[in-house]
Order: sequence, then structure tokens, then C-alpha cells
Amino acid sequence: MESINRNDQVPLTQQCIVRKANKNCLKRRDLRFGFEHQCATEVVGIECFVTETEKKNHIACVFVRKSRPRYTLLFSHPNGSDISDHLVGLPNLHDAARFFNCNICSYDYSGYGISEGNPSEKNMYSDINAVYKYLLEDLCIPETNIILWGYSIGTVASIELAKQASKLAGLILLAPVASIIRTICWGKCCWDRSEQCGRLADCCCDRFNSV
Repeated sequence: MESINRNDQVPLTQQCIVRKANKNCLKRRDLRFGFEHQCATEVVGIECFVTETEKKNHIACVFVRKSRPRYTLLFSHPNGSDISDHLVGLPNLHDAARFFNCNICSYDYSGYGISEGNPSEKNMYSDINAVYKYLLEDLCIPETNIILWGYSIGTVASIELAKQASKLAGLILLAPVASIIRTICWGKCCWDRSEQCGRLADCCCDRFNSV
């Protein structure tokens, strides 16, 4: 077993543990991520890959595959975590894939976990675009089979991508980010959710049509 660092040139026939994503990891199918997590030294049963963003950052991604998936969920994690937390926590991405009977792809934002670069809003948009492109072009998953799933700050990236991708199967926003200004200026103690949803032309209140 060999670990990839920035200066390594490792033959493609070897299986490698990645401690930090870099350009040497691109196009490899034999990667394992060495997460430094107090609950687990290694997470098995996932496909690991690295992709390059338009900002030239190399970001770590994981893919949990089901044999006959209904959809593929592209999961964007919260601010205070990385993908290792969502692979070893309860419930984790394996549990979600089993429950929904869907493939799940997730990734670390630039500067998070073992991904390169620095955290920023622009990098986050570049990150999700790169992973989405990988799903379409490298894994040949149709856009109509992809559902974006954003959690907390991940909803920001998911919404930004959803504005550009018109044929997505769906968009899930879990604990979306609130506006500080609107919270401070909020004059009502109760607000009907239907009234909020009515402001969005394509929104369905408390209902999933397909998942």
C-alpha cells in the first residue's frame, strides 16, 4: 500500500491511500482515502476519486453505489464537517443510500478534509460544478437521474447549480441557511409555510413527488 503526496509518480497498477488530494490522483480508479478520523481509520465499501475544478483545485470525492439505484444524490455537506464525518456517523451516507435505494456522491469543498485549496464561496461553486461534470461525463449518469441534496451551507452550492442545470430530477434543501437581516427584521411569531412556498413558482409544500 502506498501513499500519494504531491511529488509522487505512482504506477497506475498499485492501490494507493490518499492523505491529500492532488493532480497525481486524477483518472485513477484504485484510490483509498486515508481519513484522519477518531472513530475510524479507514472507511470501506466506497469508491474514491479526485477531480479538478476550474480553479485548479483537486478535491476528494466518494461514491456509494447501489446495484439498482432509483437516482443518484449529489450531497453537499454542512460547514462544520467533511465527508469522513458523513461516512462514519449515524446515520451516514451508506445508511442514506440504503434507505433511499439511491447512489450517493459526496465531496469535500476546497480547503476541507483532504481537498486542496482554500475555502471560499467561489471555490464552493466551482467544486460542485466539477463533481457534477464528473457524474455526467465520467460516470455517464443522465442529468434527469441526478438529485442535488444540500445540507446547511451545502444548500447554497446546490441552489447555485440548480439554477444552471435545467433537467435535474430534484433538489433537496436540508436545514437551509437563513438570512440574518430577515431574521432580525422578522415581525411575525408565526408564519404559514404555505405562504412562504407560495412565493416560489415551482415549490411543493411538504411533499416529495418521486423520492
